[in-house]
Amino acid sequence: MYIAYSDQSGPYAATTGALYKVTNPNSPAATWTNVTPSVGAYSAVNFDPTNPNTVYAAVFDRYPDNIYRTTNAGTSWTPLTPESHRNDTSAAYASSLQTHWLTDLEIDPTNNNIAIYNSGYGLYRTTNLTAATPTWSFYNDGFEQAAVLEIATANTGAANVFTAIGDRDGFRHVFPYTTSPSTGRFGQTNNIAVGTDDDVDVAYNDANYLVRVVRSSPFVQFSVNNGVNWAWMPSTGSSGSTSGGGNIAISADGLYTVYEPGGTGRQRYSVRTGSTWGNWVSTSITNQPANGAKIVADLSAAHTFYAYAGATVSQSTDGARPGPS
Repeated sequence: MYIAYSDQSGPYAATTGALYKVTNPNSPAATWTNVTPSVGAYSAVNFDPTNPNTVYAAVFDRYPDNIYRTTNAGTSWTPLTPESHRNDTSAAYASSLQTHWLTDLEIDPTNNNIAIYNSGYGLYRTTNLTAATPTWSFYNDGFEQAAVLEIATANTGAANVFTAIGDRDGFRHVFPYTTSPSTGRFGQTNNIAVGTDDDVDVAYNDANYLVRVVRSSPFVQFSVNNGVNWAWMPSTGSSGSTSGGGNIAISADGLYTVYEPGGTGRQRYSVRTGSTWGNWVSTSITNQPANGAKIVADLSAAHTFYAYAGATVSQSTDGARPGPS
C-alpha cells in the first residue's frame, strides 16, 4: 500500500509532503518506508494494473507539477515531466497555462498504457504511459470548466460572441462554436492575458471594437480587430480595484467607452480617435449614477448609454460626457 501526504490540501498552500510504502498493511507489524521521489506535496498515486512494482506518483502545487514512475516498488524513481510533453492543439488557451493542482492520476485497469491526470483547468490523457517519455493530450472536448462572467454579441463581424471568463480572460467565439477558439484567451497572442475579466463589450454596429475590464492596472484593454489582438487603454484617469474590475460599455459605433470601476469608483468616459483612445475623464457629479451602477450602451443610438443602480435608471445621450444626462 502507498500513502501520499501533503502539509496542506492546496491549492497554493501545499509546500511539502511525503510518499510512504506500507508492507503488509493488514499486519500489526507492517513496515513503513519513506519512498518520496522528490521534495514536494503528494496526493496522486496509482499502480500499473499489470505489475505491482510499477507505481506512479505526482507532486502538486509546484507549477509545473510532475509525475514520477518507479519500476522497482519505490527504490528509485524517474520523472516523466508531462509539462514538457503536452499536446494542446485541441485548445490553444491551454498552451499558456502550466500543469498545476495535479492531485489525481487514474490508469485504465484494462490497458496500462492509458491514463488521465487532472489539472486546475482540465484533464490530460496519454495512450503510451509505459513509454520512456509518455505524451499527454488536453482531453476536454465538450467538457468546459469556466466561470462565465459576461457575454457580449454584435450585429456584424467575423466573430459575434465574446465572453468574459474568470481566471482565463475570455474568448472570441467563431461560429459554429464546436471547437475551442484557435486564438486562445484574450490577449494571449500578444502576451497580455492577465486572468479574470469582469466584463466585456463589443460595439454593436462595428464589431472591430471591443473593450474589457481586467483586475490588473490600468484595468481596461481594447481591440480594434474583432477581438483577435488586444492593447492597454491609457492609464491616465483610470481607476480600479484588485478585488473587482467593475463594468464597461462601448457605444454602438465604437467611438465612446464608459467605465464604472465599481466600489468607490465613479463613471468615466473615453473617446476614440482612429485607433487611439483618449485619457479617462470623470463624468459630471450632476445626476451622476450611484457608485457600482451597471452601464450598458444603446444598441442603435450611437452615443446613448444607460446606467442602473438599485431602482434608479439614468440615461446619457452624449457619451457620458460632463453635462446634462
